[in-house]
Amino acid sequence: MAAGGRALRPLLLLLSGLLALGPGALAAKLNIPKVLLPFTRATRVNFTLEASEGCYRWSSTRPEVASIEPLGLDEQQCSRRAVVQARLSQPARLTSIIFAEDIATGQVLRCDAIVDLIHGIQIVSTTRELYLEDAPLELKIQALDSEGNTFSTLAGLVFDWTIVKDTEADGYSDTHNALRILTFLESTYIPPSYISEMEKAAKQGDTILVSGLKTGSSKLKARIQETVYKVGLGGPGSGAASGRTGPWRVHYWRGDAVRGPGSAVSRAWDQVAGEPAPASLHPQGGPSISPCAPALSPNRWLLSRKVSFRGVLPPAERWGW
Repeated sequence: MAAGGRALRPLLLLLSGLLALGPGALAAKLNIPKVLLPFTRATRVNFTLEASEGCYRWSSTRPEVASIEPLGLDEQQCSRRAVVQARLSQPARLTSIIFAEDIATGQVLRCDAIVDLIHGIQIVSTTRELYLEDAPLELKIQALDSEGNTFSTLAGLVFDWTIVKDTEADGYSDTHNALRILTFLESTYIPPSYISEMEKAAKQGDTILVSGLKTGSSKLKARIQETVYKVGLGGPGSGAASGRTGPWRVHYWRGDAVRGPGSAVSRAWDQVAGEPAPASLHPQGGPSISPCAPALSPNRWLLSRKVSFRGVLPPAERWGW
């Protein structure tokens, strides 16, 4: 009997601790308190709300602004997940409150669904460096409202990604073919499900892959293919990223002909090191080992160059509605 009492003691302590924390300790939670969705006409943008536990009946205070559709209803006509969708028919910033009521406990969860215009887009990535032998770089579009707030999702929106000549890169003769846009279907990487569906329909979404092909300089542009945002380049519906590519690991073997100052090799060094190319890159005697660059072996040089991407946010303009 004494042994049984000792076994129950930890359980009683656990229950006492939970009661001391209050009812919130066991309460279900929603995955997000506010969601910002873009105003669109041709494409409906969705965001999935999900509770940590329980079964809920969902409602929207203003379904004409943002509707809510349960996913996976059971026999009690309740679900743990639901899709909120922007439904606003005219350009404005409006809010609908989404409620989810647990049918068993009566607990009510809330999410504010805000619908607003996209004021600008920018291209972002996980790194600012890309080498030729690297894995592809993922680029993603972020959309911002007039106050600089980031939209929660752009899933389903069609974008037009193009590689164009970088007119600011005077030091490169081999220009806009330096980058290549890859689809996830031809890669070994798994994209979000909506990107897979868009690529099967020969459409581009808010996320792509790029890889470096050869020496040169390229500019990557993205534009929303949504009627209400089809404005001139540099306006709220477009963004750009510039990048330089090259044989990121360029091997110069002893005895190779290398031109002197002003050559492509010297200009490449200037951009990487921020100083004139070392004498060892000049023709006298050919390339040789120098402390300015790492040596791979006694008879070859390694000159590393990188590509950097910068997201460019278009000028802050309001729409002329």
